[in-house]
Amino acid sequence: MASARLNGAKRLTSGRADSGWPVWSLDGKKIAFDSSRTGPSPGDSEHINDVFVMNADGSRVRKLTDSKGVSADAAWSPNGSLIAFDADRADAPARQGIYLMDASGRNLRRVTKLPADDANDLAPRFSPAGTRIVFTRYRGTGRAEKAALFASVSTAPTFTS
Repeated sequence: MASARLNGAKRLTSGRADSGWPVWSLDGKKIAFDSSRTGPSPGDSEHINDVFVMNADGSRVRKLTDSKGVSADAAWSPNGSLIAFDADRADAPARQGIYLMDASGRNLRRVTKLPADDANDLAPRFSPAGTRIVFTRYRGTGRAEKAALFASVSTAPTFTS
């Protein structure tokens, strides 16, 4: 159990790259996170960001996505078999959305399709049963930007919201 002061905190990532948005697998053995560590300029997360997984002690870091753009904000399914994340696949807005993959990084599939050019689907989270995903859809830009929550009908390969 972590102390309120985070005494004894152990650094799990290092280097020039940005690494963040960690999420524990439900069994507590793995951590998924996103990082710019494999981009051409690792300290600049605007270029390339991928989803990685590592053991809870920081060992055995593995890249799960192969992005040309941004892949981020991973979420584990309750049984640990799937990871949802948001990505633009370096072709926003055409390919921006929520994606699912096996926890191994295989069987990548897109599960949202945007209704408009000025929308972004972000921050997916699984339902407790793992059968649905809730996410935030942003529309507009700047002061006109508005957000709403959406929930999938299922975690089947494709749905349109």
